[in-house]
Amino acid sequence: MRETFTIGNRVQVGASGHHGHFATLRFIGDLEGQAGTWYGVEWDEKERGKHKGNYNGRSYFTLRDVKDGSGSFVREKHLKRGIGVIEAISKRYMPIGKIDDSPDVINFFNMGGKEIQFYNRSKDGHCHVPKDQAWNLYQTDIDLSTYPVAFLEGSPEQLIDWFPRVTYINLSKSLIEDINVPVEILTGMPNITSINLSLNEFRVRNLHVITEKFPKVEKFYCDAVNLSFKEFLAVADLFPNLKTASFAANSLLGLSIPPKGSLEKLESLALQQCEISDWSQVQKFGYLPSLKMLNLLDNGIKSIELPVEATNMGFANLEMLILAGNGIENWRNLCALSFLPKLSNIVLYENPVCDLNSKRFRDEVIARLPHLTILNKTEIPKEERRSASILYIKMYYENWIKAGGSNSTAGLSKDKIDKAFLELHPTYFDLFCDLSEGMALSADNNSGKIKSQMIKVQVVLRKHVNGSEGKSEETQISQIKMLSSMTVSKVKLLMTRLLKVPPSQPMALFFRPHQFPEYEYSLESDLKTLSYYTVEDTDTIVVQLET
Repeated sequence: MRETFTIGNRVQVGASGHHGHFATLRFIGDLEGQAGTWYGVEWDEKERGKHKGNYNGRSYFTLRDVKDGSGSFVREKHLKRGIGVIEAISKRYMPIGKIDDSPDVINFFNMGGKEIQFYNRSKDGHCHVPKDQAWNLYQTDIDLSTYPVAFLEGSPEQLIDWFPRVTYINLSKSLIEDINVPVEILTGMPNITSINLSLNEFRVRNLHVITEKFPKVEKFYCDAVNLSFKEFLAVADLFPNLKTASFAANSLLGLSIPPKGSLEKLESLALQQCEISDWSQVQKFGYLPSLKMLNLLDNGIKSIELPVEATNMGFANLEMLILAGNGIENWRNLCALSFLPKLSNIVLYENPVCDLNSKRFRDEVIARLPHLTILNKTEIPKEERRSASILYIKMYYENWIKAGGSNSTAGLSKDKIDKAFLELHPTYFDLFCDLSEGMALSADNNSGKIKSQMIKVQVVLRKHVNGSEGKSEETQISQIKMLSSMTVSKVKLLMTRLLKVPPSQPMALFFRPHQFPEYEYSLESDLKTLSYYTVEDTDTIVVQLET
């Protein structure tokens, strides 16, 4: 029977089976100067085509992905509409109901990495086991990613008999055009707990007539599917016990607060590469009562604006936040996150505010976000938090005094501190009250500058051991006196004289606080002073000569 095609169909172009190329039909008609009917397609592989729907200077169709997409014109004989899910499973694994004829014990590894062991023959090689030992009755994972699945093929009741143990199905990057196809598959596989529909281009139609829900589904992946968030919510509502959802690489234009009752049990939501530029869009997810993890990787977020009062900000149970690859530029935006009461894990790579080579940056994040236990995938020990908090107090002590703070906690009141300082340093007041007692703090209240003072430091030379990768040895040189107002570049010059090495010798400097000698901080900026890095009397300076 000849296949028929309409605009919007998902099609396989070229080789049959599993080796063709997927596309969406955008045009059917004549091309000027060419005989016969031509079919214009937009390729899933964005680099495959040679144009964007035009021929001889005339545009015949418009790509969905105008920026990066590509198209071609092909003949009907090269198009196929795809195959049924049963045929795809048989091609991917083996025919339904087949008993492998190898002798003795067969070890079959499915895509989930789980080993299934069963017998096909008795040891004498003659007596076959019953049909109820067929492979499909034991399969738990079905992975049909990149297979040209387009429809169910058969009835859902057949799937129930054939695949009673399947809990995961991957239908990503297929030829499914309508959400009702995976709905029918779920009806026939009632034990599925996880489904992946990513990298498809299907329509959401007539969901209001679907009365069946799928309470066992807890994980739903729907990345790069060209759905609106409203359509995504409509599909997600089929899964009342959904805990993990991914809607990455989709548009969130027209985003609204999820209606009451929607996604109430959702714990993890991935929204990476969704072109989110305004935190007000993110804030709409703050009303999800169970949300624990939010992935905002590679969006365009430049600022984080949360209400200072913690009563209306939402995200009451958020524990992990991934903000890597955004445009956060200053501490004021990052400090807004200190009001999230359970935020304990944050990823901040590749933001303008970040200096990942600086231990000081890590210390500041730790001090500014009081509930963190993991920063950029690295745990924060209690000792590191205390050390970071002490350094933070010292770093901004001058600003604290200017803002109305004092060098003592006696009679100290938050109401007397400048609001602008508290907004930029929301944790400083509490840290100062908890940790400042007995701390050596000084500032010149007349000039507003930290007093330059003579300090005595221990100098240590570190050398790498030849032939021992990653190992080094240290030698104590001497104790010397220097001004805390010296810049790092001047300290380096002093070290060349002390160590009798050429001034051109590359070196890196680090310091260890005498209170916490197990921690080491880089003096990475030649223009900053020792006081800027809070180097104090009896601290240690480590000199590392570079090769």
